[in-house]
Amino acid sequence: ANTFDDVKMHYKAGADYIGVAVPFYYYKKDLSPVLGLEGYRSIILQMKEANIHLPIVAIGGITLEDIPSIMETGITGIA
Repeated sequence: ANTFDDVKMHYKAGADYIGVAVPFYYYKKDLSPVLGLEGYRSIILQMKEANIHLPIVAIGGITLEDIPSIMETGITGIA
């Protein structure tokens, strides 16, 4: 399943928020898949199109320097 399929499943199950624990970039050897900024934007766009309104938190391989760019995607928070 893709990440948005997981979002829909958790939304239908009554989740209060979505934690996207797919790595932002390769920070470990053999790490896959990697989401990146476009991945976050894609998930947020698909959520809007599906009328899913939940906070979404980015988790995984994020550095302090990455935070401003990630927050510009529409992500609600970073863990």
